[in-house]
Amino acid sequence: MASTLAPLPILEPLARPDEIQQDPKAFREHFQRGVEFYEVALNEQALSEFESALTYRPDEAEAHYGRGLALARLGRYEEALTALDRTVYLNPTLAKAHAGRAAVLGLLARSQDALDAAARLLELRPADPTAYADQGTHLAVLGRYKEALASFDRAVALGLSFRLTEDILPARAQVLRKVLRGLGVRGGGKAWMGKSARSSIGARQPLILKPGSPTVSEAVVEDRR
Repeated sequence: MASTLAPLPILEPLARPDEIQQDPKAFREHFQRGVEFYEVALNEQALSEFESALTYRPDEAEAHYGRGLALARLGRYEEALTALDRTVYLNPTLAKAHAGRAAVLGLLARSQDALDAAARLLELRPADPTAYADQGTHLAVLGRYKEALASFDRAVALGLSFRLTEDILPARAQVLRKVLRGLGVRGGGKAWMGKSARSSIGARQPLILKPGSPTVSEAVVEDRR
């Protein structure tokens, strides 16, 4: 079945072939340092290393992905989105890049675009529980509470990790209460409430993936408070 989603962005090449420095060893060294800096939250250093790696291989999707995540951690969301757009342009089947785009679009309050990015992720990984958890978050922000509830429950049914299940329970509780209120029921959903239920649905941290991780299910929740 053909996709009904908006087309991915069309981007121009970053460099002419005669401008590219061919040095695979230097690329690998800079890229690996970028990953190592990112994993210990040295985000400026990670960004610098990913950008250095890209001088050697400007069309390497993984390096653009790492650069996008480092920019997102630094709060430079528009630049992060551009880097992640480049990533999916270079590798449209890189699932974690679509997850990253969805997260950054959510942080930019572009909820419908974030939901579209989450839908692309689900096209690639239709049984991934983390993807359903993020889909539920974006649906909730858009006020589509019944669909959000179904996505959260689907995530749990597919085996969402205990840690991430705890993360979505407060959001699920709020969504359930909104659904029940729409049906004229008051006080519903309290059994799903956790200690962090005071957080609004929109404030829930999106799922961001580590650069170099092979699957969407290796997501980590970034702390931007």
